[in-house]
Amino acid sequence: MKNILFSCAALLLTLLLGGARSTDPAVVTLDSDAARSVLAYARTDSALALQAYAWRDFMPGARGCAAPEARSLRMNVTVRGNSLASLPAGARISALSVRYADELWLADAQPSSDCGTDSACVAANARGGPAWPTGARVLVIARVTLPSGHESIVTDSLVEIVRTE
Repeated sequence: MKNILFSCAALLLTLLLGGARSTDPAVVTLDSDAARSVLAYARTDSALALQAYAWRDFMPGARGCAAPEARSLRMNVTVRGNSLASLPAGARISALSVRYADELWLADAQPSSDCGTDSACVAANARGGPAWPTGARVLVIARVTLPSGHESIVTDSLVEIVRTE
């Protein structure tokens, strides 16, 4: 059932991508009704828990200020299973989206080793996001794909974008 719901959400999102876009090619602008429709399918799998950390880097560089690309939104996400059976070896975060207001960042999630030796955990990082304001709260949506092909959707709402200096 969750695969069907995700497929419906993916299809709806694909159809909507032909609409308005922001200046950032990885961010799509959706009207409020469409965004609510897409997010209505983002039901959290209760066997999994998503933790997300969002930040923009403003630390000074060699020339006194961070490079513009360093100031883009970055994400660290971890998904933990409630038991070893709920998140078997080989699970991965296969898609990551972040919503702020009426924009959705389709992040390029890269596997991460942030879980250490926790075998009931998978992690991913994403860089190059939009320059949304620090202090803003975002909704993070991750798709976890198991080795069996089963997919689960997990969310973390009201994640604050912090500023590093």
